[in-house]
This record gives sequence, structure tokens and C-alpha cells, in this order.
Amino acid sequence: MLNDRDEDGWTALTSAAEDGDVDLIALLLASNVDVNFPNQYGETALSRAVFGGHQEAARLLIDRGAEINCSDEDGDTPLHVAIISPHRNLELRYCKTPAAGQGFGAWVSYWIRGTPVTGEPEEERSCEDGQKLSVVHSEAVQNVTTLLPSLLELCAGMAETRDVCEDILERVLRLQNHIDEQEDTLRTLKDSFQRIISRFHAFLIQHSKQASVGRLASTRTILGLLRGFHCDLDEVVTLIGSEVVVPIHTRWKEDWDNIELAVENRLVNAWVASSSELSQELPDATSQTGALLLLNSEAIRHKFRYSARSQDLLESASKKIARMSGAPIPEIPEWFVPQHEVQRESTPFAFGSYGKVYRGVWRGSKVVIKCVTVSTPAQKQQFLREARIWHKARHPHIVNFFGACYDNQPCFFICEEAANGNLADYLDKRKRVDRTLVWRKLHEAALGLSFLHQNNIVHGDLKCNQILVGGDGVAKLTDFGLSFVSTGSMPNESGGAIRWKAPECFGSKPTFESDVYSFGMCVVEAVTYDVPWGAYIPDIAVMDNLQRRKFLSRPKEFTNDSEWEFVLALCAFDPAKRITLEDAIKQLQRLAEGLSISGKP
Repeated sequence: MLNDRDEDGWTALTSAAEDGDVDLIALLLASNVDVNFPNQYGETALSRAVFGGHQEAARLLIDRGAEINCSDEDGDTPLHVAIISPHRNLELRYCKTPAAGQGFGAWVSYWIRGTPVTGEPEEERSCEDGQKLSVVHSEAVQNVTTLLPSLLELCAGMAETRDVCEDILERVLRLQNHIDEQEDTLRTLKDSFQRIISRFHAFLIQHSKQASVGRLASTRTILGLLRGFHCDLDEVVTLIGSEVVVPIHTRWKEDWDNIELAVENRLVNAWVASSSELSQELPDATSQTGALLLLNSEAIRHKFRYSARSQDLLESASKKIARMSGAPIPEIPEWFVPQHEVQRESTPFAFGSYGKVYRGVWRGSKVVIKCVTVSTPAQKQQFLREARIWHKARHPHIVNFFGACYDNQPCFFICEEAANGNLADYLDKRKRVDRTLVWRKLHEAALGLSFLHQNNIVHGDLKCNQILVGGDGVAKLTDFGLSFVSTGSMPNESGGAIRWKAPECFGSKPTFESDVYSFGMCVVEAVTYDVPWGAYIPDIAVMDNLQRRKFLSRPKEFTNDSEWEFVLALCAFDPAKRITLEDAIKQLQRLAEGLSISGKP
């Protein structure tokens, strides 16, 4: 009778919790009422107590076994209600942390509200030394606390790997608590730990709430990344010391095979349950072809990393989609990289009209991810063409291209990260180094440009910020012939690229000869540590001078006549009279060796 619902669908306990009536709650619980029996909306007594801000009632319910992960009909748990409730108090007061054996829910409750797991009133709790402590909101605590609502929601959206994600989150909370208690914790350790949290958050943002096909293709990668997070946290535990080692910190390795098997079982069951809704997930030929590309890429390239059962699952999924749609089975380009294999940072470090540029990780290596907007079939064909061009451009002085993705929006290119930035910044930091350094880097860039020309590729946007310097100090060209990237970074006639653009290119497409002119402007930029024509001459004046065939005045940094004559040879107004790139490379090699040059072709 006590568990019955009234005509409005409420139980006696949920009504008492709604009102925060602690005495009635205690009486009902003493009568053996089911503490987790919900009202008709799926809400438990704890959920209603939390939403109403009745902290004492919530503590009593938790003490009597109320579950904090029971979902109502909207999918909200008491934990989520605690986060969104207008009554929530984020001040963290604690003396004793949850015991090692207590679960994820207790830790999240502890972090969000300082809810004691024993049920004793807050004012009666005391630390072992008899003093009450109030947690100082350090930067680290604020970060975790601020992210926690998002982390909870994202973990809930991880479907088959949700429990693994929550295990990692529990470890993070335990370690954060320990780090904050230690005043002498090294700043480097705190910073390292915060980076793990940030990466975990970005990982969840990328992979949470995927549709069934995406989950099927990406779970192998996701499990590998989750294992990596566990390993990263193991390193933190090692640095902190053995006193924080509790079962959750050690058991994951022993359980990993079982974890993978459980995830596989969930995938199989989820696919069976969702396959009838596949036509809604993949409503047209484009989405169906993209799904086939994704599944076939995973099944073919990583076949031997799957169990026989998972191989069969991937194969059956592909067959079902192919039969369902009649969509053409796509060829898998050698350079194709699925989106789930690339982990990008949450914030871009560069922007353009073409899209955004992020740092990220692919196969354990730091990379740069250039995201572009592809909204029409013609743009998609252009994107594919440019991916093929870059894929074939393999040279020591060309930025390495690792792959591209076009089955999802945004499409993106993946290339190596140049640890030393662009040439202008690299040289600016080394002004006191021997002048031959400038010529050595320009010589390397010219070798890269020559390779492009030999392969019938016009760069079209050559400036010192398109010449990058790797961690090994080697100069490499980037963004060549890529209309998505170059158009976005190359303004029109009123833009800054005017200073590097050959006069004949105003209104015309770039050519091999115009690349030589632009390279001459790179020489000026590299030697003067300033943009061509200087920062005080407006672009419109530069255009006017070029249209009147008036070249820039000789900068004071060109103290050697032959070096300035070399620039004039590169930048002749008549394209036919410009020095050839091959001759320019010979001159640059002499300059790089500290030898004199004639300056003229």
C-alpha cells in the first residue's frame, strides 16, 4: 500500500520528499517503503528532494540506500537534477572523502554538493582532528567542478563505453581531491593533470551521442583512447605516491579483456536493436555512401584487430546498408582518415574564411587539422582533388600530409605540426644568429617550391607564413595550390597578400613565374624581419605603385648590392625576364654557404 501511487501518480515517499518532510520520510522508510520506487514520471524520492533543495531529506534518502543513477522518463538522474537544480550549492565542504569501495555516484555527489555518504548532518561532521574544513576554490577545483555537469552528460551519451568513461571520471575526481589536499604538489604535476582532464573532456565532446554506424566503426579507437587515459592516470598515481592507490586505480588492467568483451556484447545487441531504424539514420544516398566508406575502411584496414564476431558484425552492417540503399560502394582512398581516429583540441588556434585550424593527435603524433566548409558537390570534388595533390607531394621541404576526411562535416586535412612555427617568427627569434641562417632556410624553401613546379603545382600564396619550420629546423612549404585554404588566407585585391602578389596576378590566376616573384618578396620579408613595403605603407599605395611599375625602395637591411640585385631579378615586372627558379636555387646555395653571388641571372 505504501508504494501505491495516488490519482496524480505520486507515491507517499515522493510526495514527502517533494515537501522536504524529513519526519514523514523517516516514518515511511521505517515502514519498509521502497526508497527507489518512482512516481508515474519515473522520478524517485531522491530526485524530488534534490530538485526542491531539501538537503537534509536528500541525505536521509541516500543514507537509506537511495540510488543516484535512476533515470526518470526524460533520462534525468538525481545526479543530473542536482546539477541543474536552482537550489544547488557548489560550495564543497568535506572532511572525509568517500571510501575506496564506494562507487562513482557517491564521488560525483560528494563533488557536486559535498553530500556526506553517512547521512549525518553537515554541522555535526568533523574531521579526524576535530576541525571543520572548507575547500578553497583553487583554479584546479573550479575547473573540474565547472566541467563536471558537462562530463556527466557526455559520459551518459557514450552508450556502450559509458561505464568505462565513468570509471575514468571517478579516478579523476579521486585524484583531484588528493592533489588539492597536498599543498606541496608540484605545479608541473597539477598542470599535467589538468591537461588530462581537458583532453578527456574534448574526447567526450567528440565521441558522445554518436549514431549506431558511427559507434560501430569507432569503438575500437574509443577503447584504445580510454585505455590511454587510464595509463595517463596511472602515471599521475605513480608521481603522487602509493597512498592514493585504491582498487579503482589498479583493477582496470586486470579487467580490460572483460571490459572489451562487455563492450562487444553491447555493440552486437545495440546493432540488432537499432538496425530496424537504419533508414532514419541514413535517409539518403549521400549518408549511406558515407556509412559504407566508414565501415569498409574500418573492416579492411583493421581486420586483424577485431575478433571474428566483431568482423562479422562489421561485414553484416555493410551488407545491410548496401542492400537497403542500392548506394554505390565507394572506393577507399589511400589517404582517407576517419574522423574518429583524429583527436583535436576543443579550441582552434587559427581562423580563415575557409574554416578553422586545430592542433590535435593522430596515431599518437601531434598534428594540425585544417577544417574546411564543403557545402556543394563542386566543392567536394575540389576538396578531393586537393587531397590527392597533397598526398602525392612528398618531399623533405613540403609539410607532410597524413590524410583527409570528407565523409562528415567539417571536412578536414591532416598535416604535420611545425614545432618552430612559420619562417617569419622563426627568424625573428634568431636575429642575432649568423645571416647565413636566413639564406639556408630560404634555400630549403626554394627546393620545396621547385619540387612543386616539377610536379605541375603552382603554390599561388607564397609568403613567409606559408613557409613552416619543423622541430628539426628544416623549412617546409604548406598550403600550396589549395583553394580551400589559400583562398581563405589570400585576401582579394584589398587584402594583405597584395604585398607578395606578382603584378600580373591582379585579376589573373597565379603561375610558376608569379611564384618566383612571390618568393622574392619572401626574401625581402626574411631579411628585413618585416612585411614587404613595410608596415606603414597601406595596401592601396602598394597596388598603385605596382600598377605604375614602381618597385619598393631598397631596405636598409640589404647592405650588399648583389643581394638586392638578386631580389630585383626575382621580382622583375616582366615575368619572362625573371630569374629561373633553378638559377635562384644556385644563388641561394652560395649565400647559404657564406659565399658571394653575382646577383643577376
